[in-house]
Amino acid sequence: MQVKLLVLVGLIPALLGAVAMLVGAKVRRGGAAIAGGLVGVAIAAAYVGDGNAIQLPVKSAFGWTPWVALGAGIVGSIASLKNVPAAVRIVLSLLAVLLVNRAGLTLAVRDASSSFVASLLVAGAGVVTLAMWNQLRMGAEKTPRVIVGVALLALASAGALVFSGTMKLGVVSLGMCGAVGGCAALSMLRPRWARAGSLLAAPSMVLALLWGLGVTLSELPIGSALLLAASGTSIGLAGVRKPGGVKGWRGWLLTLGPGAVLAAAAIGVALAYHPPGGGGEANPYG
Repeated sequence: MQVKLLVLVGLIPALLGAVAMLVGAKVRRGGAAIAGGLVGVAIAAAYVGDGNAIQLPVKSAFGWTPWVALGAGIVGSIASLKNVPAAVRIVLSLLAVLLVNRAGLTLAVRDASSSFVASLLVAGAGVVTLAMWNQLRMGAEKTPRVIVGVALLALASAGALVFSGTMKLGVVSLGMCGAVGGCAALSMLRPRWARAGSLLAAPSMVLALLWGLGVTLSELPIGSALLLAASGTSIGLAGVRKPGGVKGWRGWLLTLGPGAVLAAAAIGVALAYHPPGGGGEANPYG
């Protein structure tokens, strides 16, 4: 069973991520747009690989995950099109980001909390997602290290979610780590292939959704969610500042060091709230 899960949630998304990177690099017209969509498909595949059914209409908060992934892939595709005016691209991306986050988080909080908290979380999730994705998108255009950083961020998110008793969300985050890891593997072999910010739209938005669901439907500390969001933003900011020009371990440290510290702190906060052997029920829904 574990081998089957590893193949369905890890290997297949990783292969789809690698294909997305290859298409983005080799297809001259619209390659980046197709690549962004394929990463969304890879994340949706990880969701299905864990035994979750695609819901239509959506009946649960967690059921929004594949639709957010696919919708975010479309957002990344739109943002990558060069013939679309910049103003139109920004507006469409803004609307899509807000809609996919609102769809998932509003339903989640409606099941678990008050409408006031829902409004705050929806607004906050939209701002966090836009800020993080914008920085990661620009950073990925500068250095492939940013894509590696997002894969590690997904891994850290999985750890924080699992430690908080949110197994299903953690498994999807692991699948996302595989999908982005497939992109990262090829980007390390061919750094010039990595310069497609569309690849990171789906991971950015789905991560924000998973953090929101972890806080509202399970016991992920809000401090962990905020630290993970800060980690993603810092990775993008470091990429924008062109540490890619610094070679060797120093370049890696400049790009990923601050984000790694923040991600480790997020896991530490989750462990502080939920120490191993501390008791309590794991949330089977996540």
